[in-house]
Amino acid sequence: MSQNHFVIVYDSDEDSARRKVRSAIRAFGGWKQYSVFECLLSETEQAELFARLDQVVAQAEGDTRIRCYKLSAAEGSIHTIPEEAETDDGANNII
Repeated sequence: MSQNHFVIVYDSDEDSARRKVRSAIRAFGGWKQYSVFECLLSETEQAELFARLDQVVAQAEGDTRIRCYKLSAAEGSIHTIPEEAETDDGANNII
């Protein structure tokens, strides 16, 4: 099963919408910085996550925006500074 790497960023003028977006994404990926997550998703997981995010945005009363950036699958396409082993503890910065 192939998986794709995504960086997902979001913002909302509603605290409740931000919490719902964060909760939905957290179920599929790792937090990297405030409002930034990194996810490794199968096609099924991608469809499920995007459907959940569509639902959150549809139910939000304010301005809620989410951008999902699909990264290259090429080896070495993600560079971290400082260089360290890939972790899910939120210590890495995506540059």
